[in-house]
Amino acid sequence: MRFDFVIFDLDGTIYDSLPVAMSALLRVLREDGNDTVGMSDLQAWAGVPGHVTLSELGYKTPERMKGAADRWLRYVLEQGSAQVFPGMLDAVGELFARGVRIGIVTSRDRKIAHLLGGGSGVCPKEIEPYVETSVASGDTEKGKPSPDPILLALERLGAGKERTLYIGDAPTDLAAAHAAGVRFGLASWGAAGEVSGADYEFKTPSDIVALVAGVQERPRQNPEFLYDDVVFDLDGTLYDSLSYCMGALWELLGRHGMRANETPESVMRFAGMPLSRTLAILGISPEKVEETENEWCSLVRELSQGRSRMFEGTLDAVKYLHGKGVRIGLATSRDWSWEVLVGPVGIRFPEELRPYVSLAVSADLTERPKPSPDPLLYYLRKNNADPKRTLYVGDAATDGEASEKAGIDFALAGWGSREPGEVRARFRPSSPEELIRMISVRKPD
Repeated sequence: MRFDFVIFDLDGTIYDSLPVAMSALLRVLREDGNDTVGMSDLQAWAGVPGHVTLSELGYKTPERMKGAADRWLRYVLEQGSAQVFPGMLDAVGELFARGVRIGIVTSRDRKIAHLLGGGSGVCPKEIEPYVETSVASGDTEKGKPSPDPILLALERLGAGKERTLYIGDAPTDLAAAHAAGVRFGLASWGAAGEVSGADYEFKTPSDIVALVAGVQERPRQNPEFLYDDVVFDLDGTLYDSLSYCMGALWELLGRHGMRANETPESVMRFAGMPLSRTLAILGISPEKVEETENEWCSLVRELSQGRSRMFEGTLDAVKYLHGKGVRIGLATSRDWSWEVLVGPVGIRFPEELRPYVSLAVSADLTERPKPSPDPLLYYLRKNNADPKRTLYVGDAATDGEASEKAGIDFALAGWGSREPGEVRARFRPSSPEELIRMISVRKPD
């Protein structure tokens, strides 16, 4: 992967918002008797913080600036929320799925961005689950074209400059990126005028994925193994976390007086199932789902005492296969928008797996989670992988059913499975080492 961190500008890059913002500003200027500045002139303030724009347009006193800013915001809101550029949501989601960590640096005021975005922060609510940090106007003493906002984002992400790309649409974005020491990509779909000096120019959002993640154009042929792609489930396959997760579910049922028809053993049938679906089956009302999910997360943290470990040998197996040229993927019923567990599994992409995984598919990337084949079909489509040369490794009946429907082979992870006799599988390895032996054309080193 060429970059591990991608930071986006907001207006003109993610949002198609500049025409809305500038027409609202022009209305303010006309009301105040300014007939000399036209729409084309306002493009010079693209990417400039609003208070700086108003000051340079003659609103020097706090009273005049506040009055103009209030009207500007009101006129923007009257036009309705700005739309996310076509293809941007897919691109951000795919970058996130491939382990890229994402930030936002905007010249917008945080309060205004929140009102326009509809989420809990500065981002559009559709983008918000994928964004790890955001920097808005006022978070630093100086805004773009100063490098300070980007440098703050780098600090919050723990990002190295050489592994970070900043994407924007305006000269101020380019200047800020280069002053911060990071590469700059031009979002040409939103650029209002000429921006020269960009390190990369993207014609569509999908071009970002192709550059950053190095998308494979053709499936490979690996002579040492039966498969070119091995996709792993997460909980109960790579991580020994099911005891915490199902134990928390049992405790949750007790708190809500719902144990009458359940036992600690019976709740294991929900292993591998998205929590929202589990709660619906158990009769939790839709309006209580989010609250109950948060309660479950707290219980998991208590039971795990902040630790979830990988099964012995699983990380070594992933490293070995990756080193031999096998492409590694994840397909999990976990929703990355939750901070479900703490420790290595609690982050949105497990750190120890990041160097080896080409694509991670979570429950929120497809309309239907496992046992639907959609997550595995998503992986096949995005990586242009051959179903006949792809293996899915999981521990639950839902994993086996998803594999069968997707037309790919399935290996039951005997080291984590609680139902080995009930799942159809081509392979039934009792350990990660045995899995490697089973799928090797020749004996591994």
